[in-house]
Amino acid sequence: DEAGSGGIPSFWSEAMQRDPTLTDVLSEGDDGILSYLEDVRVSATPGSTEGYVLRFKFAANPFFTNKTLERTDSVATLKLQDREIR
Repeated sequence: DEAGSGGIPSFWSEAMQRDPTLTDVLSEGDDGILSYLEDVRVSATPGSTEGYVLRFKFAANPFFTNKTLERTDSVATLKLQDREIR
């Protein structure tokens, strides 16, 4: 419950939609799911100097049943529409 969490309503949705590095990869349809995003965490991949795990925590929503989605990646492979963004 956003009201009980003490967080800023729609913070992640607004932050991601206003970030210039993300505007090229987000579509109008992403607004619906982003409105359910409650938290984003990043942690280092154990045993790696370039790896990381992004964890996206969502409120209950009509898009999927998982509360948390994870993406594991590496700074070495980080690209945005075929452009390196390091």
